[in-house]
Amino acid sequence: MSIFTLLAIILGVLAGVINLGIGILNRDVVAVMILRVAAAIVSFAAPVVILVMHSQGLRIVPTGWHSTVYLTLALAIFVGITLMMPATLQRTLMPAQTSTPPTPRVTSKLSGEPGVRMGNQNDEWVN
Repeated sequence: MSIFTLLAIILGVLAGVINLGIGILNRDVVAVMILRVAAAIVSFAAPVVILVMHSQGLRIVPTGWHSTVYLTLALAIFVGITLMMPATLQRTLMPAQTSTPPTPRVTSKLSGEPGVRMGNQNDEWVN
């Protein structure tokens, strides 16, 4: 097995686990869950196809120096389809969450502790 075959199998399984996990965590939004489970199925199918083709002795791309370019492009497209596209679509499918106003940060003046300040605009420090 070449390094690209191993990398494709690892990326496929990892992308499948990520997509399935996010799909299960977002099961309250049905469209996101269906999208992520579909991406997980595609992600898990790619390593299976690679392993079956490898066990049958079939080559995915022709040999030569072009094969590295083809395999790199194929891995980039695979990552784009299985990880980046579902994340982009998820942002549009998720309902707008109610935003809470930010909590003010506690400073020394708000907490009642005296801060170091200049007194009477001279060089002496007053606590």
